Amino acid sequence: MSDLDQISLEIGKLRADNDEAKSQRRDMSEKLEKLNTAINLLVPMAKEIENIKPQINDYKKMKNRGIGILIGVALAAGSSGAILTKFLQSFTASH
Repeated sequence: MSDLDQISLEIGKLRADNDEAKSQRRDMSEKLEKLNTAINLLVPMAKEIENIKPQINDYKKMKNRGIGILIGVALAAGSSGAILTKFLQSFTASH
């Protein structure tokens, strides 16, 4: 094989590599464009979430208070039931 043939083969390989690199850059550019679009959609959503956070925190506080109240009521009812049961047992045992 002559030097000219070898040079032609190398130029062909370089062109093929260049075409592949162009394709990869085009794909990367498309992916970056999609990512940019997604980020641009997320920024307003993040701002809306920031506006909603105080309401969510208030909801969580009310929920925790409600659970605390229910636990208190359950303890009071259990205690009352235990006391009432003990009283009725002693009342029925004496009569």
